[in-house]
Amino acid sequence: MLDADDALSRHEWLIAPLLLQGSASPDARILLALPVDIDELVQRCPQLVQQSDTVEWDDAQGTLKAWRRLQIGQLMVKSATAGETLGRRVASGDA
Repeated sequence: MLDADDALSRHEWLIAPLLLQGSASPDARILLALPVDIDELVQRCPQLVQQSDTVEWDDAQGTLKAWRRLQIGQLMVKSATAGETLGRRVASGDA
């Protein structure tokens, strides 16, 4: 957690190597952090990124939805619907 007036709070992504976790609070206080531009990281270090395409059932719409996800380890950095063509390919096992 950052203070609301901390300049780093305007950044979407942070690397926080130094945290203070109290026993009385579920939130950790960030003591040291650096902003990260995820798009630049993906561009400069593409070997870190894994892309996966999946199809999931959408109960609300009663349809299949295809998703393309970019991950660095377990951290999902981007997720977007992948379109009808990819959805058919993944569902049929051709993707």
